[in-house]
Amino acid sequence: VWWTWTAPVSGRVTIQTTGSDFNTTLGVYTGTAVNALTLIAENDEDPDSFDTSKVQFTTAASVTYRIAVDGFFGSSGNVSLSIDLVPPPANDNFASRTVLTGSPATATGSNIAATKETGEPNHAGNVGGASVWYSFTATAAGTVVIRTAGSDFDTTLGVYTGTTVDALTLVAEN
Repeated sequence: VWWTWTAPVSGRVTIQTTGSDFNTTLGVYTGTAVNALTLIAENDEDPDSFDTSKVQFTTAASVTYRIAVDGFFGSSGNVSLSIDLVPPPANDNFASRTVLTGSPATATGSNIAATKETGEPNHAGNVGGASVWYSFTATAAGTVVIRTAGSDFDTTLGVYTGTTVDALTLVAEN
C-alpha cells in the first residue's frame, strides 16, 4: 500500500510500521511515477522488533515522499504507519548561532535533528553531521575554558573566528 507525505519543515524523520499485525517491509521514495522513483530509505527489520520496519532520514521542507508498505514474502494484514518529524534546533546553522553572554557563560541544548552545512569544517578532525553553533565575545583578555561536560554523548568541539561558515579560522579543537 502507498502513502504520500509532504514534509512541512526540514528535520529528522522516523517512519515506522510498529503496531502492524504482520511482517512488513518499508520503502520511502521521491518522484511522481512508480517506474521513476528515487529511493530515499528502506528497511525490512527494525532492530527493536522482528516483524516491523523503521527508517530514519533527514527531510527537506516541502518535499513530497512516497511511502510503500509491503509484506515480507507476500504476508498481509493490518498496517499501522507512523511518521515522527523532529525539526532541527534553532542554532543548527552558523548564521543562527546562539549568543552566549556573561561570565561564566553556560548553555544547554540538543543537537537532535541538527545537520552539517555546506562548507562547514570537520570539527576536531571528525566529519560529524549534527552540529549546533554558539558565539561568544570575550569582554577582557585572558584564557577561556570551554567544556561540553554533562553532555550525554561523545562530543566534538571546534572554536573559530570568522563571519561565514565556509571561511572560519580554527582557534582550538577537541
